[in-house]
Amino acid sequence: MDFIKNKGNMLLLFLKVAFSIFITYLIIFKGDAGFLIHNIGAFFVGGNYIIGLSSLANITIFYILALYNITLNCKSLTKLKNNLLIFDFVLVLVNTVLAIYIANNYYQMPIQDAVSKYIILSVGAAVIYYLMTIFIILFNLKMKQNYNVISDTSIETNNNPFSFTGKIGRYAYLITKFVALTFFLITILILQNYQPEYTSVLLALFIFIIFSISLFAASKRLRDIKWKQWLLLIWAIPLIGLSVGIPLLVIKSRQDA
Repeated sequence: MDFIKNKGNMLLLFLKVAFSIFITYLIIFKGDAGFLIHNIGAFFVGGNYIIGLSSLANITIFYILALYNITLNCKSLTKLKNNLLIFDFVLVLVNTVLAIYIANNYYQMPIQDAVSKYIILSVGAAVIYYLMTIFIILFNLKMKQNYNVISDTSIETNNNPFSFTGKIGRYAYLITKFVALTFFLITILILQNYQPEYTSVLLALFIFIIFSISLFAASKRLRDIKWKQWLLLIWAIPLIGLSVGIPLLVIKSRQDA
């Protein structure tokens, strides 16, 4: 693999792996990964572990989409991207599930305290892991010149809102948004009337699913009209996101040259 043969990239990859494992070690065995990671996690969690889990899931989706779009026209980075994705996901899972299990069973920490503490640390660590991976991919793109480039014409319009690959047309996007909004309103009505035991958890889970599908569709739609993918960050902000969301509903597809 060309990436491994480059000494600069090998050093970056080594530092990324070593630093990520060290953070995980601190979280599991020390229960503290430093001021920076704790404050990043606390910012996204907002004092509620359900919000924290939703934030972790949303950040992860943005991370996947970012890596996909960065490496879209470069086959050479596909294997590296997939390996780093798996590596990061395993560490995030360890920081969340294994750390909570160890704290509760071996350190006799109450489960609620363990969940609150380690979700904060896991979210903060995930942001660091993801940023390091994105930096490595961007560095590799900048330094290397010979790639197998895929033209824009090979990106098919598959109109599948459940996938973040390909493109989606205007009418398919409209239908996706309408169906998502309808199911969201129906779910809220059901939860309000029947009031199951875990209403807040179910609502958070459903919001995450709807958000994910909408995010994938918006990413594909931006590709279809040839707008930049970073606009997804604005799209996800309530009210302000309408500045991107409304054009996605009305602008026609732009054909490849």
